Amino acid sequence: MAPSPSSVRGDRKDTTSMARQTRRRRDSKSKNRYRPRFPSGSAISEQKETITKKVEKINWSTVFILIAIFLFSLYIRTAWTLEPATEDGFQLTGGSDPYYHKHVVDYVAENGEHLERDPMLNYPYGANNNRPPLFDWSIAIIGLALSPFFASSEESVWWAMEILPAIYGALIIFPVYAIGRAQFGKEAGIIGAFFIGVNSQHVGHSSLALADHDSYIILFGTTAYFFFMRALTVANDKKWVSSWTDWNEIKSGVKQFIDSERLALGYAGLAGMTIAMIAMSWKGFPYIMGIIAIYLGFQMLINAFRRIDSLTTGMLGLVTLGLPVLLSYPYYQTMGFINTWWEAPAYILLGYMMMTALMVTTRDLPWLLVIGSSTLIA
Repeated sequence: MAPSPSSVRGDRKDTTSMARQTRRRRDSKSKNRYRPRFPSGSAISEQKETITKKVEKINWSTVFILIAIFLFSLYIRTAWTLEPATEDGFQLTGGSDPYYHKHVVDYVAENGEHLERDPMLNYPYGANNNRPPLFDWSIAIIGLALSPFFASSEESVWWAMEILPAIYGALIIFPVYAIGRAQFGKEAGIIGAFFIGVNSQHVGHSSLALADHDSYIILFGTTAYFFFMRALTVANDKKWVSSWTDWNEIKSGVKQFIDSERLALGYAGLAGMTIAMIAMSWKGFPYIMGIIAIYLGFQMLINAFRRIDSLTTGMLGLVTLGLPVLLSYPYYQTMGFINTWWEAPAYILLGYMMMTALMVTTRDLPWLLVIGSSTLIA
């Protein structure tokens, strides 16, 4: 028996409806699969507005918790050493280094200039003071600023010498909280801040009367890593230069990168300035630069495997590593420490620049060819 016309029309309608639904699902998947990796301008503006609204709202409970952790951290760094350090005149602990720092601080407070040539070193011939100035100057300046509240500037400088290392040590909870909050959330940041505040190793190197630069270096080193992490987080791995063989494309791409990534470059600049502060207080700052350079090298290798442009990574690293080398040069040159202490960070920067130039400009070549030939050349 032949089917009726009405049933045939019904089957056609069902078939047509199923085909439309299939096309809709396929189109939806295609849009999700090939949607732009980076948000559009309107989306970026909406995100910025959302971020601004979040920044404007202050969580006072978190602020009070952090202040409480800071005060507790400061307490355990001062409570058990305050009396031994002051009961029979001012005393320092930690060996000879704190006393030499006090010697430099006294010279700065009395003469208003840095102790460059010290006749007490390599006696009786004398030698250049090989301790960079910023840590000692921070103590001298704060001590002199507090002098109106004490009987004499000598007493205020002594108190600054005793207490500032403990304050530097307790302040580390804030960059640790910032790192934890940015990566894992507010609760993780608070837990990390508390743990570093009561960490026995850190407390032992940042207690009252231990007037060495350990707590200062750890504080600003952690802060530098936070700024550098933020630079990488807010940056965009867009393909800025379409062709590395066209000079006009290179100029246009680099200009667009600088115009678009000012926030990331600003964070990288803050990281570089913070490392420069360490370089002006501690000759071992190449260790901090080396950690960043090694990480960026591996990151650019991973980018090559994943076919991601490394220009953003390379430029942020160049700013972060270049600033401390450039800003510390005048001091190390004046003191005659170029060959002794400044060459190491300069070589780190040079090696990083060479690797960046290689990995960025060979972006469109097969990674096996680039890495294999580079290994053979090395």
